[in-house]
Amino acid sequence: MSDPKDRNPDSSRFRRLTIGERAAMAADDRARDRERYGPASKGRSVTSWRCDCGWTGGARELKVTESGVACPACGGAPKAG
Repeated sequence: MSDPKDRNPDSSRFRRLTIGERAAMAADDRARDRERYGPASKGRSVTSWRCDCGWTGGARELKVTESGVACPACGGAPKAG
């Protein structure tokens, strides 16, 4: 086995990433995640919902049903926005 002291610290294989390189990698990861999951694939998150009955609120207030999510006031289908 080779001694770790024999490694060339300037070798790209063992080089530490700069803060800028880490930030760029993190930004790439976030962009990749936005492409993979739901509304974030369009670069936005759905934070508020509304229903034809007049109810408006956050995603945490929606009721979960077998067919998806429902308005907590009337049971209808809510819309994003």
